[in-house]
Amino acid sequence: MATLIKTLGEVFTSGRTKQPHSNAAFPTDESLWFEVLKRCDKASLIRAEQACRLFRKILKTSQFWIEKCEYDGVALPSLNWRKFIRQEADSVQDSDGPSVPYEFDYKRICFCRPFNRNLAIPLTNTSTINNLKKKGMVFRGGGDGIIIEHPPVYCEQTEVPVCFATSYLWCSRYFEIDLEKVGVQDWVMDFIRPEIIVRERCACREDCGAVYELRAQLLKDDEQFDENVILPRFLVAERTWNQWEGGKSWDTVEHVLKDYPSGMRKLGVMSRGKDTLFWAGNYGSKFGATEVLIKLPDTPRIVQIHDFLMLRSATRMIISGDYPYVHCVFLLE
Repeated sequence: MATLIKTLGEVFTSGRTKQPHSNAAFPTDESLWFEVLKRCDKASLIRAEQACRLFRKILKTSQFWIEKCEYDGVALPSLNWRKFIRQEADSVQDSDGPSVPYEFDYKRICFCRPFNRNLAIPLTNTSTINNLKKKGMVFRGGGDGIIIEHPPVYCEQTEVPVCFATSYLWCSRYFEIDLEKVGVQDWVMDFIRPEIIVRERCACREDCGAVYELRAQLLKDDEQFDENVILPRFLVAERTWNQWEGGKSWDTVEHVLKDYPSGMRKLGVMSRGKDTLFWAGNYGSKFGATEVLIKLPDTPRIVQIHDFLMLRSATRMIISGDYPYVHCVFLLE
C-alpha cells in the first residue's frame, strides 16, 4: 500500500501545481482517481479494489485495464481485434443463438501478459537442474544424464551463452504450459485459435556427431504428453550432425501451431538429444534459448467449433535396429 500512498501524493501535488486556485479539500473526481490507480502497481490495485465503491467501480471497467496495459507496456490485442470482438459480442446478444463470452479479460491480460512475450521457463547462467525442476521442468537422462553448460563446451559460445548438453543415450527436458493460467481464455483457444510459436536454438560439439529433436504438443485438459504418438497438433522437428560437421553455429528450430481443434488447454514441449558415437560424458546435442510465444492472427475472425472437423493421424514409431519404420492409423479428431 506504500506505493499507492506515494502515487497519491505525487498526483495530488501535480494537481495542485496545475490548479493553484482550486478550493477542493480532497479530489473526488472519478477521472483523477482513474489516473491515480493507473499508476499503481498490481499488488496495490488488488488491495484498492476492496477500499471503496469508487475504486471498485473504476477497476471493474475494461477501459481501465486497457489503459493500464498501455501504461505498463503490456501487449494487448490490436485495436482491430478489440473492435471486431465488440461487434461479435453485440451480434451474439442481438441474435437468438447460444451465448458465447466474446470478451477479452483485460485484467487477466494485464496481470498474466499472455501475448507476445516468452512464456517458456528461462534458462540463465544461475540456473541449476534442481531449481528448474522446482519451476516445473521434468528431466530424463540416459547415459551420463543431462547437464547445464555455461558457456557451451567445444561449441560456438556467443549466440547461446548457456544451454543444456545431452549424453550418449537419449536425454530430455520437458515442460508444460497451462494456457489458462498464463492468461489465455478458453474461448480464445476455441474460437480464435491463436498462433502458438515454439522456437529453440540447437547445436553440437565440433568433435562428435549428435541428434536433436524438438516436440510440441497441444493437449486437452485430460490428455498427457506422449512422445510415441503424432497427430496434426503434435509436431516433431529433427536435426542431425555428423562428426566435425557442427559446433560453429547454432541452428534455429521452430514449430508454429495453428488451425488446431477446439478444446486445447495445455502445451507440452519436449527437447531431447544424444551423441552418435556413444562417448561417455556429455558429447550429445545442445539446446537452449527456448521461446514460447502466443500471437493472435493478423486478420480478426471467429472459428466456429462445428466448422472445424479435422482428420488426425496417430503415428507410432517402431524402432528396429538403425532403421525405424512408421505405422500410421487414421482417426477423426
